[in-house]
Amino acid sequence: MIIWIAIGLSGAGLLAGFVLGARAAFAGARKLRRKGFYRLAEDLVPIRMELRSPGRLRFLAVGDVGTGDADQVRVAATIGRLCGQQPYDCVLMLGDTFYETGLRSPSDPTFERLFEDLYGDLGIPCFGVAGNHDVKQDALPLVLCTLRSRTWRMPNFSYGFEVPFARFFLLNTNLNLLELFRLRGTLTPDAARWTFVVGHHCLYANGTQGDWDLAGRWYWQRYLRDKADFYVCGHNHQLEHLRIPRQATDYVVSGAGGSHYRAHVAAGRRWKRSHAPSLFVYRDNGLVEFDVTASRVDVRYLDAEGRLLYGFERTR
Repeated sequence: MIIWIAIGLSGAGLLAGFVLGARAAFAGARKLRRKGFYRLAEDLVPIRMELRSPGRLRFLAVGDVGTGDADQVRVAATIGRLCGQQPYDCVLMLGDTFYETGLRSPSDPTFERLFEDLYGDLGIPCFGVAGNHDVKQDALPLVLCTLRSRTWRMPNFSYGFEVPFARFFLLNTNLNLLELFRLRGTLTPDAARWTFVVGHHCLYANGTQGDWDLAGRWYWQRYLRDKADFYVCGHNHQLEHLRIPRQATDYVVSGAGGSHYRAHVAAGRRWKRSHAPSLFVYRDNGLVEFDVTASRVDVRYLDAEGRLLYGFERTR
């Protein structure tokens, strides 16, 4: 009798454990889905870059734009003016385009207010990546909005495109180390083309968010660092250029298209110290311009009005 009771209790415990484990697994899978872990088998739309100036690619990079306030409007107006003055090919939108909680669906009016009304008439593609605020609800609407916009382009949770002398890998850095595992499988050395890795979170930055975590930085340094010429990101609300001596990658932070650190500067806030040396930092609104040819890349940091703050160049 006692033996059968014990077996029954043991069976009940196993069943309870199975149910709890299944629930935890389902919750984990759902969280990964909402963050965009399960990439589409094919990009929603193909990306074909046609350069407006033969042999030359010009683009702007701006992140953390989605405040909906006067600072976002000011930087957006500068982007519009610059695009009217010179033949840019695209804009990289470096995440947190939709504060505070992303989009509920592709028809969410937040998309009109924070993107279409400000950038929809640029006439060039704006290639998006998902920031941490963009996936508070679900990452899928970011992809589906590609079908309803002439300008917004995010055909998958992570994706890429190329021109004859440059290639771009746009990451979903909300997945952290999982996304770097994936990148390792596709990011091969290529001495003939400039390589841009683009994401929201910073591998290195001296801001309130600081560097990526230790595991992510270790994996990048161990497997990926010398395969990328540029790592371009937002997340820290400033403009910054960092470079580690004797390494191939320049780290470009452009997370001040709406957000900024003005109040933090005024309050004398201490910043998280990066593990990479900083060559330039500006803790107010602005954006970054890239001018790329087969033999040279010029990088220019601009303030909210489009005035030059700092620049550097890479040559082959």
